[in-house]
Amino acid sequence: MKHFIEVKNILYKYKLFRGDREDFEERQALSDVSLSVKKGDFVGILGPNGSGKSTLARQLAALLVPREGTILIKGRLTADTGNYEEIRQTVTMVFQNPDNQIIGTTVEEDLAFGPENMACPPEEIDARIDRVLKITGMEAYRYKSTSALSGGQKQKTAIAGVLAMEPECIILDEPTLGMDGFLMEELEALIKRLKEEGKTVIIISHEIPM
Repeated sequence: MKHFIEVKNILYKYKLFRGDREDFEERQALSDVSLSVKKGDFVGILGPNGSGKSTLARQLAALLVPREGTILIKGRLTADTGNYEEIRQTVTMVFQNPDNQIIGTTVEEDLAFGPENMACPPEEIDARIDRVLKITGMEAYRYKSTSALSGGQKQKTAIAGVLAMEPECIILDEPTLGMDGFLMEELEALIKRLKEEGKTVIIISHEIPM
């Protein structure tokens, strides 16, 4: 396997429905996009709002499938539905808005959700939660209601929830959106730690990544 991620000439169009499923127009989001990522790489994907960055990120996480072209994750084709489970455990994504990703009513419950769905034993889940809370600096918020968290705390909880699934690659979609300088410094330190641990990190941003 030459590359961890291989994207070849992908094209993607959204269907914009006007009223019913027979009345729609198509809007192109990606056209002839190719790239490759090696395991352990730190990659920034830059572009203005509306340029297709988030669409590309969802393609890499097998949340969308290209209309044309191919995407291989560790040699596995994302268009093959039989590969979905393995690919989505290998490449995970933190969305722009953490409210769209947080499921649990408490931080601990939210962090347990992914490993539980992966059929991890309870003792392994507890160990993973302990670890990701420490990595993200959220130990003091373990039993706190997720609805009571600040925006920055929700972002770190969303990242911790992804880390609890122990993916090989993490995609962060506009991770600094709405963050102040202090939180951005914390995020930078976290990303550096992930890189040191050998994680493949992809940052989607309209700014130069840290």
